[in-house]
Amino acid sequence: MPVAEAPPRESRAIYYRPLKRQAAEKAVEAAIKIFEWDIQSKQKRVQMYADMHERLWRIVKERAADPAMAKVPGGQSGIPP
Repeated sequence: MPVAEAPPRESRAIYYRPLKRQAAEKAVEAAIKIFEWDIQSKQKRVQMYADMHERLWRIVKERAADPAMAKVPGGQSGIPP
């Protein structure tokens, strides 16, 4: 691809204006992609923690419902020491 020759000094601003606009548009697109990726990453972490929290509480509830755990200190709550 041949390189375009730069125009005279007085018209360089007009020559470079579209290039600056294109660079700004690409920078905005890249920033949006990074922002979206960051949000998705945070949402995945929050979902993982919520899932882990739910599973741990299920274990606590099952232990609290187990009659054998009632004899252990803290067993009635499902969280023995």
